[in-house]
Amino acid sequence: MNKSGNDEIIKLLNCPFEGYSCAGQMDEMNNNLAEAWEYFISKEYSHGFHVLKKAFDSTFILRKDPCKNCARLFRRVIIESCENVTLDLKKMTSGIIKRKKYISDYELAKKVLKDIQEKNV
Repeated sequence: MNKSGNDEIIKLLNCPFEGYSCAGQMDEMNNNLAEAWEYFISKEYSHGFHVLKKAFDSTFILRKDPCKNCARLFRRVIIESCENVTLDLKKMTSGIIKRKKYISDYELAKKVLKDIQEKNV
């Protein structure tokens, strides 16, 4: 469990360094992902996207082999989370039952998703 009391979202299964190099980053990543999901559940989307972006940016600390492979995995998980919430917001702001109050959140989601996808190249 991470410090917010949630099960770890990302678990280390096979590492030649036994997680020694990234233990702090992995704990931070799991805490950030859990915190972001708590914000998303409570419909505080701007806070959730801020935390996801912070988590994404922190993955670039892991630059050495084989740690950079884990960093790529962390980034993929964060991007997928961002994509899922962005898609949900798109559905909430379009169609027959549009919720105008989420339009600004949807615009922010698209911006954050674009930013992190561009950094992931």
